[in-house]
Amino acid sequence: MTQTNDTLSLPHTPKPTKKGLDARAIRALGLVVACTSFACTRARVLPAALPPARCPLGAVQAMEKLGIAMGQRQPAVFIQGRPRYITVRDGLVKVHLVGDMGRMPDRTVLSGQLFVRDRVFGRLTWATPPTGDSFPVCLEIRSENDARGMARKDGDENSSSSALIFTTGDVKAVPEFE
Repeated sequence: MTQTNDTLSLPHTPKPTKKGLDARAIRALGLVVACTSFACTRARVLPAALPPARCPLGAVQAMEKLGIAMGQRQPAVFIQGRPRYITVRDGLVKVHLVGDMGRMPDRTVLSGQLFVRDRVFGRLTWATPPTGDSFPVCLEIRSENDARGMARKDGDENSSSSALIFTTGDVKAVPEFE
């Protein structure tokens, strides 16, 4: 059988392209967005220190009345029990005085604000003794070697406002927050 030239040959036309992204492009784009998001979270840089602040009204006078000298230090713990590492976050904090500080008794609860930065800083502005009335104070959380704040370990990887710290430290009476 011989082939004749009567058969029409159609020119090859490319398959029409779809508008928009195909599945591979969508997956790749999603991966780029996800990686960028996580990298931005980890790349946050925390300020090294805090701006200065005044003590609460009447705090210095209340501490003087209790025989607490400026610069006086006293051990304190974040939680009672065996010392260990705990996770802390920016925000309100309570610590417990260990031993008497002037006439402020052992186990007085000191409350204030915690700031997670390159170190963990604490500004304590209120004292509540086990018995008696509460009063304003002006105390900073310090490390055992009297450095401002406490050394930190990396905390929750997804948050720049949390850190791991040891449960024990010191508080120091100050006339204002540096």
